[in-house]
Amino acid sequence: MVSSGKLKVAMICPYFAESVGGGDVSTKVFIDELNKRHSDVDVFVLSNKINKDKIGGKYSKYNLVKLKFFNFLSTGWRAFLLNTNLFDYYLSLKLMKVIKKLKINVIHVQEILYLPAAVKVGKKLGIPVINTIRDDRFVCNLATCREDAQLFYHCSNKQYMKCLRKTSKDTFGFGFLSYFLYGFLRPRSKILLNSLKKCDKLVSVSDYVKGNLVKMGVLGESIMTAYNLIPEWKVDDVEIKELRKKFNSDNKNQFDGKKFVIFSSGRIVKNKGFQVLIKSLSSVGKDVLVVIAGDGGYLGELKKLVLDLGLQDQVKFTGKLSHDEIKNYYAVSDVVIVPSLIKESLSRVIYDSIGVGKPVIVADVGGNKELFYTKFSNKYKLVFRHVSDGGKGLDLGWMLNELKKNKRFYNNYWKKFKNFNKENTGAYVKLYYKLRN
Repeated sequence: MVSSGKLKVAMICPYFAESVGGGDVSTKVFIDELNKRHSDVDVFVLSNKINKDKIGGKYSKYNLVKLKFFNFLSTGWRAFLLNTNLFDYYLSLKLMKVIKKLKINVIHVQEILYLPAAVKVGKKLGIPVINTIRDDRFVCNLATCREDAQLFYHCSNKQYMKCLRKTSKDTFGFGFLSYFLYGFLRPRSKILLNSLKKCDKLVSVSDYVKGNLVKMGVLGESIMTAYNLIPEWKVDDVEIKELRKKFNSDNKNQFDGKKFVIFSSGRIVKNKGFQVLIKSLSSVGKDVLVVIAGDGGYLGELKKLVLDLGLQDQVKFTGKLSHDEIKNYYAVSDVVIVPSLIKESLSRVIYDSIGVGKPVIVADVGGNKELFYTKFSNKYKLVFRHVSDGGKGLDLGWMLNELKKNKRFYNNYWKKFKNFNKENTGAYVKLYYKLRN
């Protein structure tokens, strides 16, 4: 039941409870924490796709408003339309109607492609707009740069067309479509950047993202860093033992006879660096098992690599897992590895690992080491630099030895994050009240 005296926040996101990716999961965890910790705030979820089966259907505890558009189209064409002025106009009409009816006090956008429409509505109705920025599409709205582990700031038209041809070929099968798409997509990053500058407050999910915003001309004082939240997964030692037994019987004995389990998860593409993890097994014994969760176009290459290296008994692929299912795999692992080659904002895998108290070995790219350096400075040594970034690469043998030498520290490091969710949700609520309409 909604109280008329509460502060009303419209949370605008493309997916809710769909477990599509890290952004979707982070948004749901954030809303759950707000609902649990701040009864003075009513959150209204305005989303295009809502998985009601996972949140109680018509008996859901959430205030849900479904925004239906473009769902009949293929993923590629839907992605194209989301980058057009037509989408902005269409979404603004929907948002205007809903937000006026609900008498919203603050608009909080979780997806940057929805921002131009939300800013338009917010300015017209005099409602403050906040945007949580999870990636770098304000620099470039094409995936090619991120997939190639590079980012061009203020790139030339020539460079953009080169990337667009590759994106067009990968998405639609025809590179020549780039000449049609250019006029729609080229102005998009500038539109997104201008919309960011019109927000009442920007929230970056890491200082790395904040640095990129400043590089693109956004004033530093308009940006607040507030990290994503940690899922409150409770798994004790007894449950872990039971889960190991369960997996031994349910998953073709993939944990049977193995002494040390490494878990890694993400979209199976080259820039996630799973090939680096697989190759690093050469520095450890046969008693180490790597379990990789996820799916994607690079899976065939990884499986071939495993065969070529003769590691069939040491590397297992689970396929894509929901956020609920994946908890069990974190629980039975001894350590989690994030081997990304790209500069990620701050991987969702890191938060989930902390949620079950597992140490994390991370590549020093983007904002992935921020949480550990903020809390522990150089004491947390499970960080490596790729050879391509001037480092020594992933020395898995050294990392596992470090875990063994400082077992007490790494088994208990997660306790430093005890008040993490409380502090970060509190920062958001304080901002809501400061800006409230």
